[in-house]
Amino acid sequence: FTYLGFSPIKTFPAAFVAYGEKEHIVNASVQQKGNYKVLVIHQINQRFVLRAGHKVVGIENHGVGKVTVPDGNTISPHVQRVETEK
Repeated sequence: FTYLGFSPIKTFPAAFVAYGEKEHIVNASVQQKGNYKVLVIHQINQRFVLRAGHKVVGIENHGVGKVTVPDGNTISPHVQRVETEK
């Protein structure tokens, strides 16, 4: 997930994912967190575009794919998840 916070008095944008020169609408939801509205984009991507009327903002995530997690069922190599039947 990608989380973007906005002031409630600002215009709320529509979010798109950018692939090359093409944009596709994303699955997203909005949550109220304290004094902010949070746009929750249901994916992680290298490039997003936010649009509100004629205003356009591009967001680039240069960290996508740089941190990898080893195979396993936890993020820590020192912790192992064990499931038991009830």
